[in-house]
Amino acid sequence: MKNLDKVDKRVEKTRSAIILAFKEMIIEKDFNQLTVKELAQRANINRKTFYLHYQSLDEILFDLTLEVSDLLFESLNEKGFFNPDCYDINILVNTIDETINANYDLTKRIVSANSYHFFARNVKDIVKESFINKLKRKVNMDEYLMNMVGEFIASGLAKMLKEWFIKPSKLSSKELSMVVSSFIYGGLKAVMDLNKNNSFKN
Repeated sequence: MKNLDKVDKRVEKTRSAIILAFKEMIIEKDFNQLTVKELAQRANINRKTFYLHYQSLDEILFDLTLEVSDLLFESLNEKGFFNPDCYDINILVNTIDETINANYDLTKRIVSANSYHFFARNVKDIVKESFINKLKRKVNMDEYLMNMVGEFIASGLAKMLKEWFIKPSKLSSKELSMVVSSFIYGGLKAVMDLNKNNSFKN
């Protein structure tokens, strides 16, 4: 058992080094400039070791996509945002602000660089699906309507982040988070009220 623990820790340490090196390269370079050779050098491993953990750079990108979205939703879960009786907008504001600042340079690069638009789209899609799955615990809503709400939340968040990063703004990340959260919370509440009053039924 101890040997297995040692192996697991080594694997985790190596994968963490690969992910960290990959993040640094994303901030510095366009995706088509990234190479396994440079990544291995930065992570202090050889190419053979790299391929024991990942088959390609695309596979690391997928793991990183999950990491970015998990950071947001794990924090929201811990703070009880998706509990059926919780409607505290401050939880959403603080969590979005924390998520932006936890990986500021990486987030900026992902949402504003054209070479990573596909990455931003993948993150958006995962955020959308995660919001839908979590909101099902909180809201009784038609599946089609729930899908539209999820798209509104995820796309709105992505677009507002991009606008904030690429154009000079006097808004702090906290103020941006308040604006984003107000749109999300206000829109969600309005749709919930309409749904509750059967306004969408013929």
